[in-house]
Amino acid sequence: MSLMRWWTAGVLRLRWLVVVGWIVVTVVGGLLAPKTIDGLSYDFGLPGQPAYEANEQILEKFGNGGSVDPLAVVLSVPAPASVEDPAVRSEFAGALKRLQQPGWRVLSASDAEAGAALTSKDRRTTVALVYPPIVGGPSAYAAALPQVTSMLADVRVSGQPLQVTGVEALREAGGGSDRPIIVEIAFGAGGALLVLALVFGSFLALVPLLMAVAAIATTFLLILALSTAIDVSFIIQYLVGLIGLGVAIDYALLVVMRWREERGQGVENRQAVITAMATAGRAVLFSGVTVAISLLALVVVPVPFLRSVGFGGLLIPLVSVAVAVTLLPVILAGIGPRLEWPRRKQHQAESRLWKRIGTVVVRHRVVATLLAVAALAAMFAPALGLRLGSPELTAISTGDDPSSKAYRAATDAGISAGVFRPVEILTTAGARGDRRSEASCRGGRRHRAGRRGLEARRAADRHGLPVHRSFDTGRQGHRRAGPRCGGERGHGGRR
Repeated sequence: MSLMRWWTAGVLRLRWLVVVGWIVVTVVGGLLAPKTIDGLSYDFGLPGQPAYEANEQILEKFGNGGSVDPLAVVLSVPAPASVEDPAVRSEFAGALKRLQQPGWRVLSASDAEAGAALTSKDRRTTVALVYPPIVGGPSAYAAALPQVTSMLADVRVSGQPLQVTGVEALREAGGGSDRPIIVEIAFGAGGALLVLALVFGSFLALVPLLMAVAAIATTFLLILALSTAIDVSFIIQYLVGLIGLGVAIDYALLVVMRWREERGQGVENRQAVITAMATAGRAVLFSGVTVAISLLALVVVPVPFLRSVGFGGLLIPLVSVAVAVTLLPVILAGIGPRLEWPRRKQHQAESRLWKRIGTVVVRHRVVATLLAVAALAAMFAPALGLRLGSPELTAISTGDDPSSKAYRAATDAGISAGVFRPVEILTTAGARGDRRSEASCRGGRRHRAGRRGLEARRAADRHGLPVHRSFDTGRQGHRRAGPRCGGERGHGGRR
């Protein structure tokens, strides 16, 4: 007796224990799935790297900034008014005082060194940068953004409203669906059920779907346990939905189809289950182990969040295999024949359509190969234009929402896109501040960028760690080499 035959026979003897065990694990995993998702990490940091360490210190000392870009308040006045008119400047400053709360930082054109970068050349548009407290999770300003919008909603400066924008505001406005991953999985399962119903033509279509539900819920439960030991990236929830749904259904489908073949040949049901597991079940076992090893390879990548994806990804195929070799044979042996309703016609092990396709492919190997290569090349072609890195803000500011309109109004007026994604430079200073080092730092930054380049402003710092905000008013995201600031610790400001 082969190992799989022996295993399946043992599982069938303990069928009630298997069924009750999987029901309990599935229900508990499903109930705790929201808690699992809430505990996932949204950190893409690289500990030990200068930029990451600078961002962490900025966040620790100031409570904001660093890797999180500021919000921006945009003011545009019609001609012949100017944002530099004393009355307009006074009204704008009064509006910004609403945002000057403990833990908040506000930078506007009234700060002398920032004025040139935050004001358009025609002096009719200006931008103020707001650094509110940030919160963990997918949206750093989940609490602050509605608060800023509400506080400025009824404010008018020279008769014009103030508009709120910024990287986080643009992402919030055009960030796609807010549906939780559980709902997305349900949509995918519904589509899979339609396909399975066409394949089986009976209630047997529910079996692969039930295996996927058990596998996904159990994987979420195991990830919850894993998250108590390490930070698990939020990306893993999408892998569970994508791989878990597809792999679990695929594995169950292989076994069920092989079981139907045996049943179609008149084999007794229990023996048909054992034979299906000894053949298709064995293939499922090796396939799942191969997928698990492939995902586990991410553990050696020196990136923390990818390591957690590797550990979490290891669980998905292994749980799917566990479901396929335990719960699935019990279901088929118990109620499998009853689920073949309403379809009653004899199952044909051989498909005429696929036999005809296989015959044509084998007979015309060269043509079939060329057609397959051409199809793969057509699908691969878009990847040649793939541009890796952070997307430009123009890519997420195309909508008609207020934040997109505010961003376009500012950039159309000539304010650089780099203003909305400043680079913060963390430096050290003595008890009273090292004026010489500070002046050298500012001068060096200006030297790097030339006339159109960087403007810096020293933030008042309670901890002896001044932060210089650098605005790249040339090409967004561009970096230039230049002199090193005395006491400079590193560049922050990017994820």
